[in-house]
Amino acid sequence: MEIEHVKEKILEGRPGFPREYGPQRRDHQPGIPLFPQEATRDLVVIFLLTGIMFFLSAFVTPLLGPARSPQLSELIVPDWYLLFSWGLLKVADILPQFVVGAGTPLKADFNAVFWGDLLTGIPIIALLLLPFLDRGREARPAKAPIRSAVGVAGIASIFTSSLYAIREVVARRFKRLDDQGEVFPDILLIDGGKGQLGAALAAFSALAIEPPMVISLAKREEEVFVMHVDEPLRLSRHSYALRLLQYVRDEAHRFAQHYHHILRRRSTLGE
Repeated sequence: MEIEHVKEKILEGRPGFPREYGPQRRDHQPGIPLFPQEATRDLVVIFLLTGIMFFLSAFVTPLLGPARSPQLSELIVPDWYLLFSWGLLKVADILPQFVVGAGTPLKADFNAVFWGDLLTGIPIIALLLLPFLDRGREARPAKAPIRSAVGVAGIASIFTSSLYAIREVVARRFKRLDDQGEVFPDILLIDGGKGQLGAALAAFSALAIEPPMVISLAKREEEVFVMHVDEPLRLSRHSYALRLLQYVRDEAHRFAQHYHHILRRRSTLGE
């Protein structure tokens, strides 16, 4: 079925626009169906790549070197764009842990490792099941409720787990400073907006520690959020104060990522 070109908005009432969706539609569907043609081809590629990985791991053993130094810091967090995954793993620590079928061959240990694997696997499972749950061709959110719901839930989970990760990092850092009686910094700069600022302040409230001056620098508009102030500060793009905050943020990114890469290489390769 040839789709006519419509100058204005494309609506279902216009000529040439498909009015039927799903696998039972009677008009012509161009392309190759996902199941079984595309799914079968993808499974063959997956099994081939998996076999190559097993072959390389069995016959090409890498030189790991000595074990990781015990003096290495345990506070190793991922890069900022994977901070939500670290937050999901930290959520697993607070979930209930119990054992089912103890003393039997069917023993199941629901510990933090199990919950961590489950939480990190839920987004992947949702993406795998999405083509089978929502087989329509419509891309508009109103016409694809399942796809829209999965997308909104995924964005909400990433945002929530990222906030939890920020709270965990700030709590660990300042709890150690407080326990050792060290001096707090005068200003704590958080990379993010009002939500990230609130997550950092929540860490101080949970520890019952008086926080220093906490501010956050939001990307895109480069707005500065200050603790206990509702409206953000909008500094001029040519302001030296804004340039200083941007330099501190960018330098912190560079240093943190470089140091994290060093720690990761040491922990895996023993360099």
